[in-house]
Amino acid sequence: MTNVVVYDQDGHGGLSGDLISALAKNGGVQYHTWERVGCCPSEHTPQFVLSQSGHPLRLELLEGIVVFGSKAPSTANFCIPDSVPCLVESTNTAALCTLMSSSHTAICCGLSSKDTFSVSSLRDHEAVVSVQRHLTALDGRPIEPGDIPIRLSHAQSAYSIMASCAVLLFSGQDPEHGFSF
Repeated sequence: MTNVVVYDQDGHGGLSGDLISALAKNGGVQYHTWERVGCCPSEHTPQFVLSQSGHPLRLELLEGIVVFGSKAPSTANFCIPDSVPCLVESTNTAALCTLMSSSHTAICCGLSSKDTFSVSSLRDHEAVVSVQRHLTALDGRPIEPGDIPIRLSHAQSAYSIMASCAVLLFSGQDPEHGFSF
């Protein structure tokens, strides 16, 4: 199972809800957020475990993925192993400062050519996410630069789309036929 931690104080489910929806359609997810605990779909063992935290983060896992939300608290008590990728929206200066102060590398999602993940196209029910750097998945497989088509079942923010795509890629999902969220 791949552990996904959403680091955010927003209890309204935006980013966490979009990630749950995407992960449910791509391997299944067991989740624990501010508002709910569950498993989706419930008929099989999930590939992902998603937890939401708004408290100072001390991650005691060797593997996993941290997704910073727009209301992630800045804190000096931040402790995440170097092996854990941290996804952050490139406009989230508070989260970027938190990561810089811990010497942790930020994997930026945004609309600039400097960002690792970017949305190159966004329409009602589809998007294209561009991977703009060579990366390595948690299992050691290479993640190659390129465009990944995304089919959307509902409207989502550009950051939710990029973060969901990044989580799937880091967990070793094959992007050959795109993803459905």
